[in-house]
Amino acid sequence: MSEDRRLAAIMFTDIVGYTALMGSDEDTAFKTLRKNRTIQRPIIKKYRGEWLKEMGDGILASFHTASDAVRCAGDIQHAAKKEGIALRIGIHEGEVVFEGGDVLGNGVNVASRLEEMAEEGCINISASVYRDIKNKADIQAKLIGEKKFKNVDEPIKVYEVLCANEVEKPEEDNFHKAKNRTLYYIIAGILVIISVILIWQFLPSGRKNIQTLGNITNKSIAVIPFWDDSPNSDNAYFCSGMEEEIRIHLLKIADLKIESRQSVEKYRENPDIDARTIGKELEVAFIVEGSVQKLEEDIRVRVQLIDAKTGDHIWAETYDGEYNTKLFEFQSNTARKIASSLNAVITPEEIQEMEQVPTADIRAYDLIIRARNAVGKYWDTRDTKPLKLAHKLIDKALEIDPQYEDALSIKSGVYIAEQNYDSAYIFAERVLEIDPESATGYEALGEYYRFKGIGGAAIENYELALKYYIERSFLSKSRIKFFLGDLYCNINNDYRKGMKYMQEGINKADSFDYVHRGYLGRIFLSLGDYEKAKKYFNEMLNSGSEFGLCWGIAEYSRWYIIHGNYNEAVNFLDSICSITLCESQCNQQLFWNYTFDGQFEQADIYYNQYLTSGGTPWVWDSILLAYTYKELGKEQEATILLNDCIISLEGDLSQREYWFNYVSLSIVYAILDDKEESLRYLSDATDLGLKVGWHDFLPICPIYKNYWDDPEFKSIVKRSQDERADRRAEVEKMIEKGEIDL
Repeated sequence: MSEDRRLAAIMFTDIVGYTALMGSDEDTAFKTLRKNRTIQRPIIKKYRGEWLKEMGDGILASFHTASDAVRCAGDIQHAAKKEGIALRIGIHEGEVVFEGGDVLGNGVNVASRLEEMAEEGCINISASVYRDIKNKADIQAKLIGEKKFKNVDEPIKVYEVLCANEVEKPEEDNFHKAKNRTLYYIIAGILVIISVILIWQFLPSGRKNIQTLGNITNKSIAVIPFWDDSPNSDNAYFCSGMEEEIRIHLLKIADLKIESRQSVEKYRENPDIDARTIGKELEVAFIVEGSVQKLEEDIRVRVQLIDAKTGDHIWAETYDGEYNTKLFEFQSNTARKIASSLNAVITPEEIQEMEQVPTADIRAYDLIIRARNAVGKYWDTRDTKPLKLAHKLIDKALEIDPQYEDALSIKSGVYIAEQNYDSAYIFAERVLEIDPESATGYEALGEYYRFKGIGGAAIENYELALKYYIERSFLSKSRIKFFLGDLYCNINNDYRKGMKYMQEGINKADSFDYVHRGYLGRIFLSLGDYEKAKKYFNEMLNSGSEFGLCWGIAEYSRWYIIHGNYNEAVNFLDSICSITLCESQCNQQLFWNYTFDGQFEQADIYYNQYLTSGGTPWVWDSILLAYTYKELGKEQEATILLNDCIISLEGDLSQREYWFNYVSLSIVYAILDDKEESLRYLSDATDLGLKVGWHDFLPICPIYKNYWDDPEFKSIVKRSQDERADRRAEVEKMIEKGEIDL
């Protein structure tokens, strides 16, 4: 096994009191552990760190520079304290050995010892780290003393990083601070007013308007998470809702490029990051930030447009009043004024879309933004509890406004998430009964048919949704285009039209970046561009989404299997599954891997672990289990499973033609030693177009080992690879011409 020696800054974090918490309240302990992972993973990524592994409740990460490690640790402590998690952190810089997905050496040992002696909520660093950060203006540290650590030859100078803004003030100090706060705000307010008057008098134009910005060519915008100033934490949904509404309204303007919701989510826990830093990280020209206050029926929403290059505030708008339908006008006007400030072209149709009022009753609207927030939590985590809440909220909204199209379409989407497709169809149809030209209705039907696997009907309804689209539904127009593109590629084999749609969809993606990465990765697997596929799967693993990580694990593992690299797949799964909660996906992929690798006893073990970890087997799992049983001499069990699979797959084919159902039947008959039927179904699959790497997996798939030298089998393989080569050449030509950039 090769090893890599290099200099690195090693950070070790640990939860204070975790062992005791496990002993007294196991559920709370696991929730704390999970929340700790959620906090740290995106922050480590932000500072270009590498998440190495978890050791109990401790997390080990490495960084290229000591300053990155210290700044990362500071942000982690800041975020953890907000969540009520007490951490200790130790950082040391030195030579370490990276070997087989692990990190070894004195550097790791010292970082661990530094963490152990750190005070609760504090960061301890070694002298080697201090030397690199002592001249950084934003980092201060004090010497604790020289310490002798176990298994470390020389004494280590230990420093504590000073984070004065994180230190809690004594109660008396807080009392005086609260007492003087009102006077402070009055004085500050007077000074601000005076400053504004002076600026107004002396600026040549009297204000920063569209002319002062010149000819804007880069109209890229990131709408970063709004700051919630409400006294009641229960109003967080309203803050998220306002942020999302502004983003949705901006997305309606084709002349603007809006950064994805997923890519800005990391700034929610880091509200103090400078706009210029955000602009550089996201490569956008402008930032939209805002703050929200809600106290019963009184609200204040403030939105600002910032030049990401200079940090200058270009424009601001405030809504200050009652929570009523006038808020809709504010949302529309805000988007229009931002666009006007950037000289963006707004068509009459886009203005009409922005001015569309979703409901005449603000109570129903409030319930729906709560429901949308709940549904978003489900798609981020796959925790089904928010879906139950969403149902209740939507039902209340429909009692108030039975004609509320958004409510009906979101209800359909919740049923799709629950795989209750019949109910999803009913609510989609209800939208179209109210308005036969409702884009949200056709969108909901498109979703229904897509999840049912009826590609032709999905394409038809998505196309109608684009025709009638008013961008107020849970999914955006860009996502409809993206899914249309995927359907054209995978159902119609029309990669020219499909890739153009996907390009349009990803250019203005407004959420769930990992979904785009996953679909694009699978498309490039189908084209045989394995490096690009691997790139997208790797981005899924680092998406910051738990579900994106789990999905990425499955796709990345499959990438290895397609190439027959079974040992590498196991190494990958062993390294990443130890630091995630994706137990079901990991066990499933290990089951598949060991099956194809011919280690059938191991495969049987991991299949059972897949079941016990909550996995829901589908027909492909049953086919591979039958193959495993046959190779283990369990002929009867294998035959029963295979016959059930035939019934299921043929029933599905009677409803829709799908290439993988034909491949699956071909595999079934190969296991049953029926060569004629196996090759017939494989030929049918090739006629429809093989996908996701099966062109290259066929010649090494062990289930087909008796056919590898068969002329008919070779002919089918060649036909599939020739057809794949033609599609890839077509796409590469589109890339060369600049038609797509994926």
